Amino acid sequence: MSSAFRSLRFGINEAHGSGVAIQLNTLLDAGAVRIDSDGTFSVVHSKIRAAVTELTKQLMTIQARGSYSEARHLIDTLGVLRPEVETLLKRLSGLPIDIKPRYITAEELANP
Repeated sequence: MSSAFRSLRFGINEAHGSGVAIQLNTLLDAGAVRIDSDGTFSVVHSKIRAAVTELTKQLMTIQARGSYSEARHLIDTLGVLRPEVETLLKRLSGLPIDIKPRYITAEELANP
């Protein structure tokens, strides 16, 4: 879940963000992920396998058919940020998405 929300913080206009939105929304619709009263998300382990299997079947069928219209429909309907997800992302806005590396040269190490 944390990886999903990290990807979504980059936005759904990026391929990974849109793909994660499709996955998360599918899992929410299947009841495999739930939103608790405090706004946190949790996995419903008894439903996750079937939901992932169904999404995989759907994606592979669209790919096998080569159906642009089905793919576009999937992206347009499930590749979106729902209000509950937007609320959580706003709560995460003060956290860094990535760690910015600071590279030190050999010269800087030798002459601090």
